[in-house]
Amino acid sequence: MFAIVEHIIKYRTYEFLQSEDANSVESHEDINVDSKFLQVLKLSFEIKNSQMKQIPFKTKKKIKTLEAKMEDLFRSTTMTTNVTLDNIIVLAIAYLNMGLIYVDSKEENELCAGKNYFMRCIELLKGKELDRKAILTSIEVYTKLQCILNKLQKPKTSELLYEAMELYLKYTEEENKYPNPINIPSILGIEKEKSNSRLLLADVYLTTVDYLVKRYKDSPKNDDKLVIYIHNLLNKEIPETMKFQNVGCYYWALASIDLTQYFLCNHRFTEARHHLAAADYIMEEFHKFINETISSEYYTLMLDKYQNAHANIARYWATYGNKLLCSSKEKLFQRNEESCKTDNSKSESLMSSEKNITDFLLFTDFKKDLRNITSTITDTYVSNINDAKTVFVNILKWLNTAKLYFTIENNFVIYGQTLLEISKAYKYLAYFEHSKDNLIKLYKRQIDHLEDAIKELHPKAKKKEELYICKIIHFELGIAYSTFASINTERLDKFDKGLIININYANMNYNLDSETCQSMKNATKHFTSYLNMS
Repeated sequence: MFAIVEHIIKYRTYEFLQSEDANSVESHEDINVDSKFLQVLKLSFEIKNSQMKQIPFKTKKKIKTLEAKMEDLFRSTTMTTNVTLDNIIVLAIAYLNMGLIYVDSKEENELCAGKNYFMRCIELLKGKELDRKAILTSIEVYTKLQCILNKLQKPKTSELLYEAMELYLKYTEEENKYPNPINIPSILGIEKEKSNSRLLLADVYLTTVDYLVKRYKDSPKNDDKLVIYIHNLLNKEIPETMKFQNVGCYYWALASIDLTQYFLCNHRFTEARHHLAAADYIMEEFHKFINETISSEYYTLMLDKYQNAHANIARYWATYGNKLLCSSKEKLFQRNEESCKTDNSKSESLMSSEKNITDFLLFTDFKKDLRNITSTITDTYVSNINDAKTVFVNILKWLNTAKLYFTIENNFVIYGQTLLEISKAYKYLAYFEHSKDNLIKLYKRQIDHLEDAIKELHPKAKKKEELYICKIIHFELGIAYSTFASINTERLDKFDKGLIININYANMNYNLDSETCQSMKNATKHFTSYLNMS
């Protein structure tokens, strides 16, 4: 997801810098700063640039001196209207610098100090954020303050990151027509300008997006603002992506499938399926293009991009299928519970969403092109074994495709996760199966699959995340064997009496066949392995 934003922002910026319009946009103007404000700014840079992991005693003395001067200037700035904009922004930059000293700290008192500096910076810039002299500082301070709040365990929302994102979007609303930001420290000769101010703005903004994307990866369910932003960005880029057929296709497809995490978490299957199908379509068009036009030297690199995306798309399709089966199971369970309570035989609608179709996040230009892809799997809840089997067969097909690219040798973790997804598919399908004999067969297949998986993976697991995959497989085996034994006991009346083993435990009789006994032993073995693994 981050890659597509970086690709688009950097491409647009470099494209503008190569254009004739780049020279017509004024990039510098006079900066008039009083000496006492300039002194504070220079000292803040000196302290920021010389900071170490542990701040030396001499630096601490400088900080105390600087804090006193900044406090005096802050008071005079906020109590009068005579202070110029340049002086206010310079003081805000000084507060930003001081906050940056503590942003990587783990000490609560230092993080609180950093937070207070950033809050002062924000207060000074209030109402001035979109000024070309203030925009760089404004975006950075919101982003860094959110980082500190997260460390102080106050990450209830990411509103500050969204504030930073909104500032960038408002400032660049007219795309290439917006004014070049002014990097005041560079103009004053305090620090050397690392790059063009437009590139600097892009870098500051991309840092914000990077934080938002990382947060999304951890918890995608509630990040609707980021999802809408990325979707709109992808929608806008479709003509360019289809026209040039370059590496942007790869980034576009990966971002589109990333959005499905949000849709699936919120049971929005129509939009999840649509975004997966769009990614599929883009990459197939890209594949045609590289086969027809790419030179042999470039072909290998582009082919690997295609194969990587193709395998990832297959994984996400399988995740979609498993989520659909799991959600359908939960929906049917809820419906059955309601039927028991109300004795109402009328069946409940199983549509995937009550949203109006016009509210869906869809790529309208792609609707017709995606029909062949979306017809492969439904976007409504399934309610019977035949529909569930159709989804199940597709899941296995997609996961087998993923296994061809992500192998135990080149990506142990994804390969292990793929094997676990296969196990899930068996488990979810079992819910729709009402025949005890067929259930037994399903759980036997799941058990055989997991036993083969643990035999293949465990000897090669070395890293912590690899061992964790094995631990989860042991747990799943314990559950599968337990469930198998439970189902088997319900069929005991069908068995030959000679095959039954009578167990007397605490004066209670349990009639178990040998297969059930072995399953219970195997369940115990795997649960023990699960508990013993670190």
